[in-house]
Amino acid sequence: MRVTSNKERFDNFVAHSPAFFDDLDADNLDKKHQRIVAQAYAQFEAATGRVGANYRSWGEQSDLTVPAQLSSAYLKAQGFGLGIAKWGYRSLFRRAQDRNLRHVLEDDVALIDELGGGSLIDENPAHLSPGAREFYFLKGRSVSMRFLRYVYLLKRMEIEALLPESGVWVDVGSYYGGLQGLVRKYHPKTSIVMVDFHHQLARAYIYLSQLFEDATHVFPDQVDAGIDLRSLPEGSITYVPAKNFDAIADQKVDLASNFFSFGEMRRPICNGYMDSDIFRKASRTYLANRFVSAPWIEPTYDTDVTVLDYQRQERKVLYFDTLPLHFFLQIKREVLGTSRMRNLSSPYFEMITAPAEM
Repeated sequence: MRVTSNKERFDNFVAHSPAFFDDLDADNLDKKHQRIVAQAYAQFEAATGRVGANYRSWGEQSDLTVPAQLSSAYLKAQGFGLGIAKWGYRSLFRRAQDRNLRHVLEDDVALIDELGGGSLIDENPAHLSPGAREFYFLKGRSVSMRFLRYVYLLKRMEIEALLPESGVWVDVGSYYGGLQGLVRKYHPKTSIVMVDFHHQLARAYIYLSQLFEDATHVFPDQVDAGIDLRSLPEGSITYVPAKNFDAIADQKVDLASNFFSFGEMRRPICNGYMDSDIFRKASRTYLANRFVSAPWIEPTYDTDVTVLDYQRQERKVLYFDTLPLHFFLQIKREVLGTSRMRNLSSPYFEMITAPAEM
């Protein structure tokens, strides 16, 4: 069945997700993800169609902000009135923050260019991606903070040869599928498997089905204990609810990844993923997370996970460094009773591993 609107895409996904509204019952969810799931369901109950209008930025999660800038593309994406209002507010009250944001975007573009990924920026203007509402034109190049993150991760995957032809890639915490869209474009034979909450997978389906309507989309009701990831069609896109992770957890894949969310999870859930065969036996793992999830001076997340938890005895480290993306970002927030522009309480690392016996 071909669908023509985002409302139809959402309804189609829900029809193939028998447990779509059950994620609130998940045990051991950290406070952030409790809020995310609750707000997502509240959004759906209030106006189901809204998921199609703004599925990349909502409530607890966003496509990340950009500096104030007037352009016809931005006004069209935001709506003229809202676009002018946001520009006026940021110009008056967020000038310092916007100056830092612009510098961060400039740094991110420069480091991607340095890696040899400049063509990926030029070939994928942020404002032309489905559902884009937050983007910035930087010397004629259309970028956004989150989309530059995806471009960087793709380029690192290519440099480290993490995506073998016709391989299987499992990513935990895929959000709306922005990285998956880039990987599918440049590596069309890779079988992509996403693990996330139902509502996030619905957003990813809305996004990816617009880009790859003719791809094989494997829905949650097709994921059971007997599914063989190696037997999935080339270039297929599979949507695995987090509650169903056990259905695939005992398999070996070419690449297993997590970007940013393991460090937000409580230890039992994080360990559940890290101790699975998906991550223990993968030909390669690629992780990017905070060095310390909850520093004592600013305990950002209600977990005690640190960088020490991501290395396993059965695996060797092939690459480890500080994640350079958004490195100099500053956000105005209150710490120790004082509100001012500050860097994040913990920087991020990126780590690539392989089985120790290789």
